[in-house]
Amino acid sequence: MYRIDLPFTDGHLLLLPRLGSMPRFGQLCILAIVLGLLLFLVFRIYSYELRFTSKRPARALFALRMGIIALIFIVVGLKPSMRYVAYQTIPSHVLIALDRSDSMGIADPQRDPIEKLELARGLKLVRDLADDAQINAWIEQLRNLNPPTSGTYQRVIERIDALPRKGFAERVLSPEGLALIQSLRERHKLEIVGFSQQLGPLPGNIESIRAILNSDGKTPGESYTDLKLPLKRALEMREEYKEGLVGVVILSDGQHNWGGAPGELAHQLGHTDNKLGVPVYTVVTGARVPPPDLAIVFVKATPPIVFKHGSASIDIRMLANNLPEGKIKITVAYPDAPELPNRKPVIEYVDYDGVNQPAPRSIPVKMDRAATERLTVTVEMIAKNGEKVDERFTENNKRDVVVNVAPDKAKVLVIDGEARWELHYLHTALMRDETMETKSVVFDQPRIGAVKDEDLAQMKLPDLKLPGPDDLPRNDCIILGDVGPEQLPVDERSRLEKFVADRGGTLVILAGKRSMPLEFLKKGDPLGRMLPIVNPRVVNKPDGFQATLTGEGTQTGFLRLEADAGSSQERWSTLPPHYWAVVGKAKEGAAVLAFVPTGERSNLVEQERANALIVRQNYGFGRVVYVGLDSTWRWRFKQGDKYHHRFWSQVIRWAASDRALIAGNEHVRFGIREPVYRSDQEIEMIVRLGDKVKKLDVNSLAGARLYRKTKPGGPEEAIALTKLKPHTEVPGELDGAQSNLPPGDYAMELVIPDIEEKLNGPDGKKLRASFKVLAPDTGEMLNLATNWERMKEIAQKSGGEMYSADKAGELVEKLKARTARREMTTDKHLWQSWWLLIPILLLITVEWGMRKWVGLA
Repeated sequence: MYRIDLPFTDGHLLLLPRLGSMPRFGQLCILAIVLGLLLFLVFRIYSYELRFTSKRPARALFALRMGIIALIFIVVGLKPSMRYVAYQTIPSHVLIALDRSDSMGIADPQRDPIEKLELARGLKLVRDLADDAQINAWIEQLRNLNPPTSGTYQRVIERIDALPRKGFAERVLSPEGLALIQSLRERHKLEIVGFSQQLGPLPGNIESIRAILNSDGKTPGESYTDLKLPLKRALEMREEYKEGLVGVVILSDGQHNWGGAPGELAHQLGHTDNKLGVPVYTVVTGARVPPPDLAIVFVKATPPIVFKHGSASIDIRMLANNLPEGKIKITVAYPDAPELPNRKPVIEYVDYDGVNQPAPRSIPVKMDRAATERLTVTVEMIAKNGEKVDERFTENNKRDVVVNVAPDKAKVLVIDGEARWELHYLHTALMRDETMETKSVVFDQPRIGAVKDEDLAQMKLPDLKLPGPDDLPRNDCIILGDVGPEQLPVDERSRLEKFVADRGGTLVILAGKRSMPLEFLKKGDPLGRMLPIVNPRVVNKPDGFQATLTGEGTQTGFLRLEADAGSSQERWSTLPPHYWAVVGKAKEGAAVLAFVPTGERSNLVEQERANALIVRQNYGFGRVVYVGLDSTWRWRFKQGDKYHHRFWSQVIRWAASDRALIAGNEHVRFGIREPVYRSDQEIEMIVRLGDKVKKLDVNSLAGARLYRKTKPGGPEEAIALTKLKPHTEVPGELDGAQSNLPPGDYAMELVIPDIEEKLNGPDGKKLRASFKVLAPDTGEMLNLATNWERMKEIAQKSGGEMYSADKAGELVEKLKARTARREMTTDKHLWQSWWLLIPILLLITVEWGMRKWVGLA
């Protein structure tokens, strides 16, 4: 289609060639050929007629024929149409959205004095105290670094300091201020809504809105802010009113702490191919400078389950705004326990430079009571001079964290072929750990004289053989050292394989110079099947080498040797070197946690997988960890048991903690990664299928149905059916996640039609895993800063603008000027018009008459 704008009119001439489906070059070539052929024929007729008549009538006939051809070519070949455009004014609508979340109740006395005076002047807040001329004079004094000292000035500042953010929003709307509602209602139809974590209508008059804002009652969902809600409502209104929605006004402090970012919805409103854009005008009600505040934004216990007398790490992230240099005091307090009256809180101090955000902290806390312990974490800012800092809001300085403390101990079995150094230090360190029940087996023991089996335990000496069929599965973790094939026959190796694959235990394989793992690589060997590497080879470096953590390793909790990931990685780089190891290529699905660097310039991921030193892999229902060293005892150099014991105890606790979380049978194990969540957290679900279970294909349905008990002892209700997806790297594992669950006690059941008959317990009922969801923290009040950048982003992506509250009058004028118009088009097809035949017939008649007149007819 070709469009030609006609001057002095709203009409257009449209040409629609009959060959319009072809590329433009092809159209032009064919039309040019047809037109050239016609011109050639006309010119030949003209040359022929010159023999029988003079040039003047021949040229006249030539011109008439050219006109006839041109008209027919245009009508038949180009199909001309006239398009007329008209515009119809329709009722226009504006959406006003008022943020009603908790953070809008905060006052901002930390504002710059000039900003305060500009708000007072623009919103007419102090007309009873000072006029605009006086305010302008004070602003000029402040700009000249000469602060006013009059009592009137102080009263003006005090009034602005006491006004909360919602008060500035109300002033923008009310007749006493900028009269936004009244001004816009003169030209547009208004819809006024309030939003926080939910959205609902507000009354159309300012008196009722003011009463709602000033009421003490809270509505559900005010603890969070979802800035997507007014944008979603605007998209619904655009579908309803089409071109009638001319703008959106959002009055907020820019807090957004629920769900995804709002930027994409703003873009959809402002930039679409087939609909008119709807600009969003944001009015920011908070201060540019954040209030002085220290908050705990994240706290978590790792691991979520510990054993009595063990330690949990309390991971803490803090947010500091507008605070001086000094120290942050972190206190972790235990709940009251009559049987443990003297439990003192754990206290740490963190340096704060007043500029950068405080680094994450991990505080070890010893747990001496078997129960679900709710610890309280509190932070306090102390200035450099030792004085306590006066924060704007202190409710976000305290958060609770739940730790499940199991009553028993982690059961670990250490197996080795002989009493080598690695066994000696490992066995000694674990025996001193009161959170573990440690036993050991050493096949070749340097003893003088015979010792009866019944005396070994009493003397705390290692056994000479593996525990019996009933005792081996009772262990949580088995550490298998440098044993030979003759010491550990095939049937015993098969027992270890069943311990891992069927019972769901954890096997740690330690390399050794005599046999492990190089003597167990024959095809079909149970240990070879469980080993998470292939093609193992010995690394001998006389100058020594470091065990280097991979990206996955730095995020693995049982490899954390210091409080945070950065310090831990640095600690690994300063541990004493090793001189011998067995490395290999990691199997598919195995996670490489540490490797031996080669110094070659090659792909780092490929180098890590080809030189894997510490590797983790799921096997059946259990897990296997390979440690290709025989000298972790070197980590004791000048440190004693500190890092050597920390590494091994964390590995064992990690192995044991999975036991309490997983439910199931010989076919499937499943559960929640943590026993307790908050309703604002994402619930992580995990399912492990046994090796004998039919593999699920990509089209298989798999889900987890969640039930919630409405009250203790009462009925339960189905809350959600969550889709489970195959793990991208771990065969036989499914993962799923569910957000926004209400607080309560929950049970999880599997819904997998392909293996439905394998999902029942011994009683014939569906297997279940239980977990608990607690009420959310007041996430709205964790960060009290006004987010000017987010409000600016929403406005810009939609084609609107951002305003401070005192400048919102400009927004009133912009929306007053916007009208809703609907475009209406009318097409008149000239090529179908009978009136176009008249000039064609007229030209043909004149041409025939002239030929008769000159004697050519």
